[in-house]
Amino acid sequence: MTDVRAHIEEGLRYQKLGMLDRALREYERTLEASNDPVLRCEGLCRQAHVFRAWWQWDRAGEIARRGVDLARTSGLPQQEAEALNAEAIVYVE
Repeated sequence: MTDVRAHIEEGLRYQKLGMLDRALREYERTLEASNDPVLRCEGLCRQAHVFRAWWQWDRAGEIARRGVDLARTSGLPQQEAEALNAEAIVYVE
């Protein structure tokens, strides 16, 4: 597991424990540590989920939209779909 992937895994662990502030920090570290658009998209989607859990709808939508834009410009259709789903969930809840 790469160091960047470790941030995502650690964030997921914190998120499952309900420690959302720590999860968010790990997802932010993903963005700080990587230029890989796949990992960055995942970090953005995960951040959007945290903000959604905090009922910060605008912030969640904004972060998810950044993931959509990054995936689209990077030619990553799977990550684009995941980010679009993260964005859509904001409007469903």
